Amino acid sequence: MKVVYLLGNGFDLNFELRTSYRHFYDYYLKRDISPTIKEESRKAIRVFKRKDLDTEKWADLEEALGKYTNHFQKGQEEVFIDLLDDISDALSEYLLEIDKRIFYSKNKKAIREAIKKDLCKPWEKLAKDGDNEQEGLPFFDSEQNINIDIITFNYTRTFEDIFNWYNYRQTIVLNRWKAGGKKHESVLKSIIHVHGTLESDIIFGVNDVTQIENSAFQNNRLIECRMVKSTLNGNLHNSRDARCAEKIRRADLICIFGTSMGKTDCRWWNRIVKRMKEDRNCRVIIFHYDPSIGEADENAIKEIKGRLFAHLNTERVFGTDSERQIAELQERIFVSINSDMFRTSNFENARG
Repeated sequence: MKVVYLLGNGFDLNFELRTSYRHFYDYYLKRDISPTIKEESRKAIRVFKRKDLDTEKWADLEEALGKYTNHFQKGQEEVFIDLLDDISDALSEYLLEIDKRIFYSKNKKAIREAIKKDLCKPWEKLAKDGDNEQEGLPFFDSEQNINIDIITFNYTRTFEDIFNWYNYRQTIVLNRWKAGGKKHESVLKSIIHVHGTLESDIIFGVNDVTQIENSAFQNNRLIECRMVKSTLNGNLHNSRDARCAEKIRRADLICIFGTSMGKTDCRWWNRIVKRMKEDRNCRVIIFHYDPSIGEADENAIKEIKGRLFAHLNTERVFGTDSERQIAELQERIFVSINSDMFRTSNFENARG
């Protein structure tokens, strides 16, 4: 059984790390203006805290950057790129400072063991619905090995620090058991930072050129190379994007945690839906956090699914699929609301 996790900033926030867009925004405003960036470009950041933006979601910053290109004229491409570079540099500086302030409590081993359990049996976090869990989820076959791959959108190495994972060629056995007269195990096979790490080039931007609202910038190769995520990954001559796509293409279960996967990451939903169409046994679990939701009942789950499918339909992820085909896909997507997945009080943030 192949399980793929897509992890976003919610993973770090679970450990009380100040890594949201809102935290960075406050830092950025206080930062000295770089001599390489023009004052009018630096003022652009003010638009990124409009009332209609969710300051917890990085996807909203990326989407706002695409829209803000309309404030620039043809011929001002380098001025806009200066702004992007300044934000990127500031983000690296900020997150490096966060890394320096992190320390583990004496219960690091307990944290690691709790996360191991969550990784191996994510379906146990689904709320009980009547006599059974959400209907349709294939329960774990004890006579199957579990291979787990993690695709993280985070630049930080929180996950690696917890597991002392410093060699990307290594694998970690999470659990062992006997069934059917044979030995079986759950193995963490890989962790891929698809948008880079603080030690390498970090990637943020839009999903494709259509999300760059300035039509002159859409046709500018320099802007595309600096702003479209897939192009950025390709220009860095790394195989991260292709490796992640291959993991999804082979997945039996895909778990989405701590990421909104908004408009600027639509290609991931395209890959997930394509996989679900290819294999009717492939399932998806979305771990949704919303403190405004009281009881995680059936109506709340339907509402969250409804919003998701409306978004995917708007982004044309389903293409020409019929309502029946879309409904069948929906039956294989499960939602866990405000669960204790990856949540622990044993991880502390030393605040300076």
